[in-house]
Formats: sequence, structure tokens, C-alpha cells
Amino acid sequence: MVKKRLRYHLARGEFYKHWQLKNTRTGKPIYFNPEDTNFLLEDVKLYNRRYAAQKIYEGANKGVCAWLAINGSVKVQAEEFGASGMVEVSYNPREVPFWTYKNRVPGLEIDLDLKEFNKVIINKTKIYVQ
Repeated sequence: MVKKRLRYHLARGEFYKHWQLKNTRTGKPIYFNPEDTNFLLEDVKLYNRRYAAQKIYEGANKGVCAWLAINGSVKVQAEEFGASGMVEVSYNPREVPFWTYKNRVPGLEIDLDLKEFNKVIINKTKIYVQ
């Protein structure tokens, strides 16, 4: 069972454009300002509700459809983590309706949905995997 979920919160309000970390057992969210927060995550899977993402890709309003499911540890700190040797991934259903590598060739994107990674680093809003 997934212990925690992390997603970028885009709902208008106090925590707009903050990271939302939620314990799946309690459901209680904690919000982090990406300007002064960085994460080191272990045992992570990239989730995406493909049907919702496809609708957004086709022009519908954005809604919650992607997150990082974390089964391992979560470390949070103000200083950026070193990400050398790691690859940046991105998620923007307006551009591509699935998780993919950041430096991609248009039309040749690699679908990373449900891909598992031992280590994920998030520095501000950039996500790196290994």
C-alpha cells in the first residue's frame, strides 16, 4: 500500500502552486512552498489518470490527474539536493498526456506512467529520477 502521495497543487487559494504531501492513511495534506523546499524520495511510482489527462490534452480544464506515489522515505530540506547523474522528468497534460522525460523529441515522447524509481529528487519544481 502506498504510504504517501506528492503532487503539485494547482487549485486556486492559499496553497496555489505548492507541493501537497498527503499521508494515504490519514488523508491529511501538508503544503510546501517550492521556492524554499526540496525533496529526496525513495521507492516512487509515477501515477497518472490517463482518461483525465487526455481530456486536458484535448482542451478541458485542468484537474487532479497525476502524482508521485511514495512507498519509501521522504526527506525535506531547504538546500537543493545534488541531482548529477539523474534525468529530469516532466508532467504537463497540455503538452503530453503522460509523464515523460523533460528533454524529449516532439512526437517521440516516452510514456513513464506507472514507472517506478528507487530515488527521486525534487529541487523546487524540477523532478529528477534515477
